[in-house]
Amino acid sequence: MKTYVIQFYYDPNPNDPEPLQAGGILVNPGQYIELEEISPTDGEIKSILVGIPPGPSYGLKFQLLLNDEQIFPRTGWFGFENYASVLDVHWPVKAGDRLRLRVVNETTQGPYFLNVTVFIEGE
Repeated sequence: MKTYVIQFYYDPNPNDPEPLQAGGILVNPGQYIELEEISPTDGEIKSILVGIPPGPSYGLKFQLLLNDEQIFPRTGWFGFENYASVLDVHWPVKAGDRLRLRVVNETTQGPYFLNVTVFIEGE
C-alpha cells in the first residue's frame, strides 16, 4: 500500500512577487472558497491534517466532500480557534473521485492561513 497526500492550496494573489511558500489556503475576510482535487487511486481516506490559526474565533470553517457527499464533518461546518491535529477519517475512495473543500471566513479579520491535507491509502 502507498500513502497519497493531497494538500489543498489557494493563493488569492498568484502574481504576488512573494507567493505562499508553505502551501495551504489563504482566506480573506468574508471570503468563500471552493477547491477541488482528484483522487489519484482506489483506496481509503485515512486521515485529514488540519491547521487553523489563532485569531478567527471559530469564524474560519471548512467542509470536505467526496463527489457531492459531505464526509467531514458529517453535517455542518468544522471550525476551531488555534487548532492543529490529525483527524482519523475512514472513507472509501476511487481513482477519479472529486475531493471538494469548501472554506469560509465569516470574520472581518484576516486574512487567515488554513491547512487541510488529506491522506489516502491505496495501490
